[in-house]
Amino acid sequence: MLIILLISTSAFTTGNAQTPESADYWPTDGWRTSPPEQQGMDSQILARAFDFIKEHNTNIHSMHIIRNGYMVLNAYFYPYPESSVHDLASVTKSITSLLIGIAIDEGFIPSVDTPVIKLFPQHKIANMSPNKKNLTVRNLLTMTSGYDCSYEGGERQLVEMRKSNDWIAYMLDLPVMVEPGMRFSYCSGNFHLLAGILLKTTGLSPKAFAQQHVFMPLGIEEVIWPADPDGVNFGWGDLHIKPIDMAKIGYLFLNEGKWDNRQIVSLDWIDQATRPSVRLSEDEDYGYGWWIRPAPHPGIYEALGRAGQRIIVWPAKNMVIVFTGDGFEPGDIGPFIVSSVKSDTPLPPNDPAYEHLLQKVAEAKIPPLPQPLQTLPDMVRRIDGKEYVCEDNDRGFKRLSLFFPNKNEALMKIVLQSTTLEIPLGLDGVYRMSPTGELGLPRASRGIWQTENKLVLSLYQVSRMDLDEMALTFESNKVLIEIDDITIKGAYTLLY
Repeated sequence: MLIILLISTSAFTTGNAQTPESADYWPTDGWRTSPPEQQGMDSQILARAFDFIKEHNTNIHSMHIIRNGYMVLNAYFYPYPESSVHDLASVTKSITSLLIGIAIDEGFIPSVDTPVIKLFPQHKIANMSPNKKNLTVRNLLTMTSGYDCSYEGGERQLVEMRKSNDWIAYMLDLPVMVEPGMRFSYCSGNFHLLAGILLKTTGLSPKAFAQQHVFMPLGIEEVIWPADPDGVNFGWGDLHIKPIDMAKIGYLFLNEGKWDNRQIVSLDWIDQATRPSVRLSEDEDYGYGWWIRPAPHPGIYEALGRAGQRIIVWPAKNMVIVFTGDGFEPGDIGPFIVSSVKSDTPLPPNDPAYEHLLQKVAEAKIPPLPQPLQTLPDMVRRIDGKEYVCEDNDRGFKRLSLFFPNKNEALMKIVLQSTTLEIPLGLDGVYRMSPTGELGLPRASRGIWQTENKLVLSLYQVSRMDLDEMALTFESNKVLIEIDDITIKGAYTLLY
């Protein structure tokens, strides 16, 4: 797994070094905003980050900066809608770790040194060995379980687990090939087993436990968290919350587990979870589901998910930074944030620079100008409203048809086994939004006629980092459909 440090070695200066003071409110009902200068940051430098993003066509969805408890940057990027939750990917692991900490605080789990097999006394566990008997909760949290499981080969064991009838039993039965605690191996199944431990010990699903102990106290209301067939929410990924609520998780850690005079999780757990447990390189350690950055600015730690999902906590600067996206490197933007931090005390107001930054924020979420088509290909008259019957395929498509109400829009209707999707398509370069993505989340869709008989569609589930390019090639009375999953970079022919 390639992990690139968010904060670069860009130089920055500080003013009078003082311990940063937090805000005198809690953002349970929403974040209060502040000009960056009021929190010792430079609006001009932050504005340059937007120029960089535009120039490099960076596939970022949102960017948030909290300093001293105030939102100094609240930015969303087209076509991601700010009203939507977002898939956190493996940031979920850090939240599963938090829930384990609370379960230990509450006495549901004795300690991180509890053997895993003792938490599943009713299971007949295969491949029993001394290594498996010594496997502890701590080993799962630190990715040192020793299981025959790794990130290699597209996380093969995770795929196999998801195909099994009992996901928890699959993980419990995996051979423990290496003495626990001796080797780091990134295995998402470790964290699903932790989610199973939560259900087993608390009697609540991870989602229900989180709602009671974290989401409700922090004011996190919109949550989607898929579960396995036995009701265990995915411990490794696919938790969906809003980016501004991701910032609340970071703020909870920044405040040592406290929220509005309530200790949500113990300071001891915050310290353990964000303390290096495994040395991976000179500039990267791993804690309990958190990545720790010992250099160049010691004390930074982050929750990290594929495709650019991040919750970064920088205690020395009293900051939380949140990114979401679909395949970008936050480290490219980090230097702008670091160099914008000029002081731990307020800077003189700079209203023109702040207004310029706000303008950049507003522009980032505006769709591009439409590029109306002058004419449509003659093929449109032949295929408008025509229904194509699909061969058997792994997407579950049964029938497909296209309608062209005008030259700048189309409607694609896909009949599946148990439902019908009606997906509006922009033909003028602008996405059309619809709630047709997985889990009822938004889909942004548009198309372009590459030739007289080939229509190429971009079907973008922006909240789930899932972009398909679908090429429809019309020939006589049939259509060839080819789908290129841009997210995983793999093209294949679907059906005729």
